[in-house]
Amino acid sequence: MENIPYAARGVIRPMLACLMLLSPFPATAADDQSLTLASFGAVGDDRADDTQALQKAFRQASGRCLDGEGRTYRVRGTLRGAADFCLANARLRQDVAAFDTRPWMRGDCPVEKDAQALADCGDPAMPDPVPAGLDAYLYTRTLLIRPERGEPPIKVSLRNVTVDRGASPESGARSDAAGIWIGNARDLVLEDVEVTGAGKGYGVIIVDSADITIRRLWLHDMVWAPYLGDAPLLLDRARHIGWNSVPLREFRRAGDRGARQNGFYGTRSQEQLTCLSIEGSSNVLIDDLRIDGCRARFVEGDIPWQTDGMGVGQSSSNIQIENARISDTWEGIDMGNVDNIALSNAEITDSFNYAVKVGYQTHAVSLVDSVFSRAGIAGVVISGPVRDTLIRRVRIDEPGRIFFAGAMQSPWGQGRAGVELDMGNPAQHAKAYPTGVLLENVTVRGGRDCPLGLLNRTPERVSLEGLRVSGCEAVSQHAPR
Repeated sequence: MENIPYAARGVIRPMLACLMLLSPFPATAADDQSLTLASFGAVGDDRADDTQALQKAFRQASGRCLDGEGRTYRVRGTLRGAADFCLANARLRQDVAAFDTRPWMRGDCPVEKDAQALADCGDPAMPDPVPAGLDAYLYTRTLLIRPERGEPPIKVSLRNVTVDRGASPESGARSDAAGIWIGNARDLVLEDVEVTGAGKGYGVIIVDSADITIRRLWLHDMVWAPYLGDAPLLLDRARHIGWNSVPLREFRRAGDRGARQNGFYGTRSQEQLTCLSIEGSSNVLIDDLRIDGCRARFVEGDIPWQTDGMGVGQSSSNIQIENARISDTWEGIDMGNVDNIALSNAEITDSFNYAVKVGYQTHAVSLVDSVFSRAGIAGVVISGPVRDTLIRRVRIDEPGRIFFAGAMQSPWGQGRAGVELDMGNPAQHAKAYPTGVLLENVTVRGGRDCPLGLLNRTPERVSLEGLRVSGCEAVSQHAPR
């Protein structure tokens, strides 16, 4: 143990010491009728268009709590909160404005291996400005809560709030649409929040915020599909081309990342939907997280393809995730460029790639007391310049197989391992591989698709204190020094 880094000994430094666990707002304002959504003219009968009434309420509440009285409010487009924001007991149902993208797609997109490249699919250019309905179709954020540029951070509280993103899986854009988008907040509380519905983008995204408490967040039954006019998703085609190489169209404005004109371009398939994303944020406590189904719509049915359950990155720090239940996703949790992150008492099931992916320049990772079942490639992968990772009392079941399209399948041909360590790019980092990895009381229970309990493709030695492997062809394999 003398050479094991401090964090890998399991003495992860104290987290969230400054986290405010109390709500920055009064619990509710149900007894103050002037602060109900109805008092601003909202109907809440799940039929009337309440967009204008809710926007008026958000502008005039002046940071006081708004009570939705348990009603369902239909809205169209983005609702904006730019000051201290508090909403309770409300269900928002998005009516996505339809936009027919088929006239702007006429060719076949070539297969593209470079994730940054844009391919010319032979599609016509869009005029400048682009058609009026396109922005709403692509960039709707049902709840957008952030201060105006240059203004100080705001306080945010959402309690007993549901957002239904609507019924159009073709709508949205992977980096620009969301059910709930929160930015530049301090003292942020989400309790008993639910997001569901269709479309590309995010269920919930929190950006550049701090002192965050999330309890009982449920993200479920979310699905995306290619834009109308693009090639439909077919399982046999995806297998033949490669799960990471299927071409998809994305919209670009002229001059945006190499686009010559307004219009749709072919891109290499990347995650089009992320149920929960934490970016550039610090001091985060997430307790009792449920993610049930982030999928893509194939002709054969909805598949957990190019859809992450949870992503944490962009220089986030001090992240604690407790009691997470995640199923049917591309990757259960994808963490990269994070300092000090702990996951405990998690159950992650049926991940197309990995249950947990740790990458980029991440430091001080703790994965404890958890079960990762059925991941297509590996239960845990650690890739690139990751420092100090502890995996303790973790069980990994049936790596290499997942359940989708009504059957148990091995989408990658064969499984790789329970735990996998990979090299990164040496041109970007001197030590482009994980260091300080400790596996303590880790169990891998494999099957016919588990060649290895541990696969180490790096020159760094993994410290093992109780690795138990059954049902795999070999216990471990280390790359030559």
